[in-house]
Amino acid sequence: MAGRDRPHFIGGNAVENNLVFFPSSAILGGIDKWPAAFFARGLWDYAASLQGTVESYRRVRGPKELVVVRAPHPYEVWPGEEQGRVRERMVAFATGVIQGRNSIAGGRPWRDMKELVATSSDVWEASTKPTVVP
Repeated sequence: MAGRDRPHFIGGNAVENNLVFFPSSAILGGIDKWPAAFFARGLWDYAASLQGTVESYRRVRGPKELVVVRAPHPYEVWPGEEQGRVRERMVAFATGVIQGRNSIAGGRPWRDMKELVATSSDVWEASTKPTVVP
């Protein structure tokens, strides 16, 4: 029957080829052991909740940064200036980690979800711009 071996195919690929056919939380199972982590995401990401990203962020013990953008999931549709801001933060973060720093200058600190959302720049992804002038 078609599909009866599908779970074996998916599991075999994950074990033998390190290919994850259907992403799961397995990769995050050891996030508390990661030496550092950089997260960048759109605030209305349809693939994962902001709460899940915040929880992953909190579990990392080493240097970490979470950058949010007023946009959906795919980086490719983010406004150009926001893509540039994320790239700059990513390079600063990677450089700091390689140099052994525990904190990376230039980040936007936050303590709770409201403050995190407030760290996003006042730049909106194109599909959210109003088309009718009041």
